[in-house]
Amino acid sequence: MNITLAQPPFFSIQGEGIYVGVPSVFVRLTRCTLDCKGFGQCHPKDPSTYKSNPVQHIDSLDQYETPKYGCDTSYAKDPEFEHLWIHTDTESLAKMCADLVEGSFTKNGSDMHLVITGGEPMLYQEAIAHLLTILYNKYDLRNCTIETNGTVPLKPILCESPVKIFMSVSPKLHCCSGVPNDKAIKPAVVQKYIQHFDGQLKFVCGKDPEVWKEMLT
Repeated sequence: MNITLAQPPFFSIQGEGIYVGVPSVFVRLTRCTLDCKGFGQCHPKDPSTYKSNPVQHIDSLDQYETPKYGCDTSYAKDPEFEHLWIHTDTESLAKMCADLVEGSFTKNGSDMHLVITGGEPMLYQEAIAHLLTILYNKYDLRNCTIETNGTVPLKPILCESPVKIFMSVSPKLHCCSGVPNDKAIKPAVVQKYIQHFDGQLKFVCGKDPEVWKEMLT
């Protein structure tokens, strides 16, 4: 089954949430449902005031400069970076992940996790389900975190995964991201997630008190 990566998988330590400090393999997928141009802007809710980032013409991600405005991982979604994306399949990706943990996620009594992020990984639910099944059967994966913005409806195939899935949901607030709430905030979608999986909510917050008010509502 085909899948597209924004960069090769890499091994690191989870830096946030309930699994902070857990050794993990990170897989970053491409494409997104939102265009959060308001991040870093003086007036995120007013697109007429937005400043633009310079277009990056790069040959590798080593040359990538984190944008001042908008999404900080624009290389995972913007067309100017498509030539850097890695088109592969789930069998090959599983082997790449397994190589990073010397063939087993539970080697020597450890419990190393898989973190799937983006972009918006829930656009790839069928491929993720296939990937997790391979990693479970061949390489002893037991735990996976999916980092999502909470806008893509859950498909039954993901609920059938033998791997324990943890949903880290990061809704994009209007007063920070510039994305209107009717597009970015999908309570019914998130409700379906938590009916089937454990999870957490993760918000990007700034100095504006409106951020906290919007988050609580």
